[in-house]
Amino acid sequence: MTAMNKGKRRFVLRTDGFTLIELLVVVSIIAVLIAMLLPSLDRARGEAQAIVCLGLHKNFGVAVMLYRDDNDDAFPVFHPLSPDLTPTFEMTSEIHNTFQR
Repeated sequence: MTAMNKGKRRFVLRTDGFTLIELLVVVSIIAVLIAMLLPSLDRARGEAQAIVCLGLHKNFGVAVMLYRDDNDDAFPVFHPLSPDLTPTFEMTSEIHNTFQR
């Protein structure tokens, strides 16, 4: 080395990849974008669950109306503790008479 170059530092530009700072900036930008999207995704998930629930209620209502059409306007009665421990639906004459009044 010569006396002129002894105290000077040389900075060489590298073009073969990204620096650590550049990668951290990109990762932090992505994290901020994800943080902004999460509340809207949760809201959309909640709305989807509400729509599914509403559809199930509608289907249940249609099933009850079809049952009433087939059974002289009697509502189905749910017996949760049948002898074989399976839930069953049946029409009882007492309830049928109650709705006929």
